[in-house]
Amino acid sequence: MKIKILILLFIFKTMIYAGNAAYQDVSPKTLVQDADIIISGEIVKILSSNPDVTAMDTGIIAIDKILKGAKNTSFIRIIYPGKNRTGISPMDITFKSGDKGLWMLKSYKNNCFRVYHPDCFQKKDAELIIKDIINKKSLNKIKQYNPEDKLIISKLYRHEGTEETLPFLIDMLKEKNEQIFSNGRLGIYRITNQIFIDKDTLSLKEKNEFIKLCRSWWEKNSNLPREQWIKNGIIRDIQLLKVKDETISKRAAVRLIDYTGQYGFTGSGFAPQTEAAIGKWDRWWEKNANRHQEDWAEDLITSEDPYHRHYGIIITTELIKFGNKNIINNLIKCLMDPYPQIQEDAIESLYILTGENFGFDSRKTAEKNMESIKQWMNWRERIKKKKDL
Repeated sequence: MKIKILILLFIFKTMIYAGNAAYQDVSPKTLVQDADIIISGEIVKILSSNPDVTAMDTGIIAIDKILKGAKNTSFIRIIYPGKNRTGISPMDITFKSGDKGLWMLKSYKNNCFRVYHPDCFQKKDAELIIKDIINKKSLNKIKQYNPEDKLIISKLYRHEGTEETLPFLIDMLKEKNEQIFSNGRLGIYRITNQIFIDKDTLSLKEKNEFIKLCRSWWEKNSNLPREQWIKNGIIRDIQLLKVKDETISKRAAVRLIDYTGQYGFTGSGFAPQTEAAIGKWDRWWEKNANRHQEDWAEDLITSEDPYHRHYGIIITTELIKFGNKNIINNLIKCLMDPYPQIQEDAIESLYILTGENFGFDSRKTAEKNMESIKQWMNWRERIKKKKDL
């Protein structure tokens, strides 16, 4: 058991330093201590919910090993953003039947659990994969890793990478492993809002062309701030809305929602773009081109529309991961939202970013959560005085 826990500690330490996503330094020991249950196992069944902005799916995990908690049980139920959730973002982490690996879980409600620090999930036996890389290799030298190590790191960087990890992701594109290539490609999109070739599946020739385009883009744009990369992608996609190919225009609409949260312009189900919708995007860009992403996110957070607030939390969380830590107040404000699901989105983001919870529970009344919210506000003031923001 001691060896297992040490291995777990290393996994989470690797995640913190490789992804550089933590809002403040949360020790691996704290991550393991805060998880209610740590198991290895496989999702054997998915229970899908009806379409709704708050739709959550349930996964049934058959337990293989118990590393913490979950005594005398063979199955665990987990809750995560549902495939029918109308407010889901492509950046949300979901699961499917057959996903197998290491699971770090927090108690949720109705005897279900949430996946705590989703990127800790590995599709292979993490204990075996990491044994050769503990304290031996630099994360910046991809050639030192074997294929299994590269798969782990590519998944981390896909969800948690920053501008500093782009050279690593670009280098990863030449790997023959399809999943590593996919992780690298999606990680590059998340960081840069650049697509290069707008297709789900690429042929070998197209992959080589994608790598060439990606490297050429990096040589020309590496000195620009990330916000400019994002804005250049938005300009591209507003123009793509106007092409006659519906597949291209729909993809452009989805990407615009990823980075702006303005879902309402596109129509239900990302329908073909109407002249009215395109006009709305043009006017939105005219108004917001010279504003910062933090301003766009604040507009969403303060909107009367819960869909907008949902996207505002997603975009705000991403901006904090990329170093814009002064906007964490917007997440704290969402703890007082009248919609419990918005509160849940906010506290989940705050917990992942800070390692703190202060007893907040979206199932409680506003009065019962007031003490927790006061602690969050006090925490914010302490951090400001330390000049950590």
